[in-house]
Amino acid sequence: MADPDFEDFDDESPFATWVRTEREKKGWSQRKLADEAGLSGQQVCNIETGRTRNPQSRTRDKLAKALQATLPDAVLSAEEKQVSIAGLGALVGFEPYDDDALPEVKGVYVFYDRTKRPVYVGRATKRTIGVRVREHAEKFWFKSPVVHSASYLNIEDESLCKQTEQILIRFMRTHLLLNRQGVETEPEDEEANGS
Repeated sequence: MADPDFEDFDDESPFATWVRTEREKKGWSQRKLADEAGLSGQQVCNIETGRTRNPQSRTRDKLAKALQATLPDAVLSAEEKQVSIAGLGALVGFEPYDDDALPEVKGVYVFYDRTKRPVYVGRATKRTIGVRVREHAEKFWFKSPVVHSASYLNIEDESLCKQTEQILIRFMRTHLLLNRQGVETEPEDEEANGS
């Protein structure tokens, strides 16, 4: 029997299904929806394909407004349930290249490549995730297809944030192409392992 607290992350995204259905009712392409919502075509594609799960509320609001549709509470609840971690909260997807949509909260974040493979885990405890992502933007590896999408988990507690980052890095060792292997932690002013 499946654990009800651990949903299969690869299940169809209820939000993606809703966006695609509403877009198709209007006869719009993904590009048309992106233009109407003020989003990038890549953002809309990532949402509809499930690469970006549970997007930030401002992204959901832009899509609903462009589609002139109300997002049903049942869709939002189902999406959040699929991406939630018991006791911690929901993973939230974000577009790492959209400076205006970067999360301005503390926590742990993961960058994924085009195949949804995690390639980097970082944390933000002294500054926000948005600040940390902007710092990565200056690095040679911060480009698609190496970094294609991202998600974060809002964790305000500094100790829990650090532990969560370390657990993720240790579990995904060989897949995290951009984290240095075998490093316990970086100094606090550096914040992220592998920076």
